[in-house]
Amino acid sequence: MQRTGPKAGVIAATACIVSVLSAAPAQADSWDGVVNGPGGGASGKIKVGFGEVTQNWTVIDSKADGYCAQLRIIIDIPRFPDRNKDSRRACGNQTTRKYKNSFTETKTMNGVKIQMCRVHSDGSDRHCETKKYVKA
Repeated sequence: MQRTGPKAGVIAATACIVSVLSAAPAQADSWDGVVNGPGGGASGKIKVGFGEVTQNWTVIDSKADGYCAQLRIIIDIPRFPDRNKDSRRACGNQTTRKYKNSFTETKTMNGVKIQMCRVHSDGSDRHCETKKYVKA
């Protein structure tokens, strides 16, 4: 006669716990560093996950060309239009702007695209380049 006592119960309970833990949501991802692109650059950090995005940046206009530097965060939402979050524009050679933002997204995010933009001071003639993608 084969015994199915406590050892079998422990194995079944362990398998159940492991499957529940593997189904838990992933940790929030974060990135900090520097992005450079048309119009200037930005340095800072961003944290993405659990429907929240927290960011803190310094944007600098590094060109004396009459255009401004701007950071753009694009929230990548599956099956829905993406949403943009723009920093204030830094206009004028070596001008800096601080940008801090935290928001909650009600729809599931895949992640966020970090773009550096060159834009005219009146908001027209925008050219952006994606520099980094941070997964949710």
